[in-house]
Amino acid sequence: MTVQAQQPQMHSLLKLQEYGGMVVLQPWGEQGATGQSLTFDMQTGKLTLADAVGKMQKQSVDIFGIMGTAKLQTGCVLVAVTGARKVQSIQNSAIGLPPCS
Repeated sequence: MTVQAQQPQMHSLLKLQEYGGMVVLQPWGEQGATGQSLTFDMQTGKLTLADAVGKMQKQSVDIFGIMGTAKLQTGCVLVAVTGARKVQSIQNSAIGLPPCS
């Protein structure tokens, strides 16, 4: 049996939702949730790909990308891009830069 690797996908919008010590990032499109979610454990800093979580809470935050993670004395944090302006497109997905202030 041959296993095919999944092609990487570009998403123009993610929904971020915190559930206790976990952060869930869900790709979002015109039809709602699309594809698998990325979970981030704020205690260990571990990132995991998981099945879609279903309906997101109203307190979710729209983000455009992830800059990285950082370990602090109190736990780990996820650094996310919450604003951007379109500068280019790749495979019909917008590529943006954070807005200048």
